[in-house]
Amino acid sequence: MSSLPPSPWKEFLQALDSKLTERCILPCFGGFAVTLVYGISRTTLDIDVMDVAPPHAVGTLIREGGKSSSLAREYKVYLDVVGMVNPPYEYESRLQPLYEGAFGS
Repeated sequence: MSSLPPSPWKEFLQALDSKLTERCILPCFGGFAVTLVYGISRTTLDIDVMDVAPPHAVGTLIREGGKSSSLAREYKVYLDVVGMVNPPYEYESRLQPLYEGAFGS
């Protein structure tokens, strides 16, 4: 997927990206992914992510874009880093880049 996500996701992700000091990979699942990849009309306020790379970036992502962050209050959406999830076997083979290279960090 080459185009950027719709508002407020675009602005939220751009603001979050501006707070990061290194490139992060955020495998998304849940309502955000389903809505944007398949065009299903579903309202969601969070981006569910798992297996963040690099792992040490999780704290920064939660602090800067998590549910109680200033970005969440401003954009009314947030990042939810899900610690306990059981993805399907070999799920990595089915991941699709959404906005690869769209954000600067």
